[in-house]
Amino acid sequence: MSKIKMLIDTDIGDDLDDTLALSMALSIQDKVEIVGVTTVFNDTALRAQMVKKLFDDYNYSAPIYAGYGKTEGGFETPPVPIFKTCPEVFDTTYVANKNPEDAIDFIIDSCYKYKKDLILLAIGPFTNIHKVIKKDPN
Repeated sequence: MSKIKMLIDTDIGDDLDDTLALSMALSIQDKVEIVGVTTVFNDTALRAQMVKKLFDDYNYSAPIYAGYGKTEGGFETPPVPIFKTCPEVFDTTYVANKNPEDAIDFIIDSCYKYKKDLILLAIGPFTNIHKVIKKDPN
């Protein structure tokens, strides 16, 4: 049986739910292949550092892209000072992409590459997903 291919779009870091979901997926690597992760909402580069740290903890490697920080309506919240209180949850050596459009292109490319075999798990605001549909409705 082949592994389930999953691309995760996450706003990891504000609450424990996204960290738990990603950890669960990483803990069943014999069943799930995470083909990549994109981050969304507020400081997406910092969120990408959190994903990288989690990947390192599970000895996992896949592309990580920082997506859009603001929602389509321009909504954002004040940054959570977690970096100052919990620096051990970040891989501060990891530098995310500068252009959030890279995350959108990665999602689109993955959808074409894996087609119906891909599960796109959006567990954050749908900003990146909205941009994907807007850029390529197919």
